Amino acid sequence: TDNSKMPGMKLVRWKITNNTYSDNSDIYYDDIVLTYLFKYPGDYTITLETEDTNGNINTSQRNILKVK
Repeated sequence: TDNSKMPGMKLVRWKITNNTYSDNSDIYYDDIVLTYLFKYPGDYTITLETEDTNGNINTSQRNILKVK
């Protein structure tokens, strides 16, 4: 969220998806800083959705982690 150029950011929602084992549920986290301890191996995609005070929504998604 620190790299976001969105002024007036008020809501943040993280989504962590295991792309290797889809039977594991997605993880949702609602805080400015993402802190999570991974239990299952796999390739993970992290999505960040932010909303500002005017109701504008910005979404960023990255294939970012490989847990062994």
